[in-house]
Amino acid sequence: MDNYVIFTDSGSDIPTSLLSDWKIGSASLSFKFSEFDELHKDGEFDSSLFYNRMRSGEIARTSAVNPEAFREKFLEIINSGRDILYLGFSSALSSTYNSARLTADMLKKENPKRKIITLDTKSASLGLGLI
Repeated sequence: MDNYVIFTDSGSDIPTSLLSDWKIGSASLSFKFSEFDELHKDGEFDSSLFYNRMRSGEIARTSAVNPEAFREKFLEIINSGRDILYLGFSSALSSTYNSARLTADMLKKENPKRKIITLDTKSASLGLGLI
């Protein structure tokens, strides 16, 4: 298992503690409630606060993981001499998978000895996490 890294995104809803324990790489989608909020990024978030804000009528706006964020994380893995298997959030729900695929295609050209496999799981949340 040291030859490759399984990688996913926060659409899997796998807690960061488990990602760490299982040595799974991850990139986080982000969200904000207003233009003045800071975007939520990597790490855990307070789900009760999030849902309380939504119950009070606020609307969360989400953002897919962008190609540059994937590039940074994928390069770290590639530069350590390992390959990547990315299991992504459904392309029907987010452009996150497409960002990962485009980034993987560019990095494969730059690093032909490394394997970067991207898989659109067509799943989200628990379905993606179980995969």
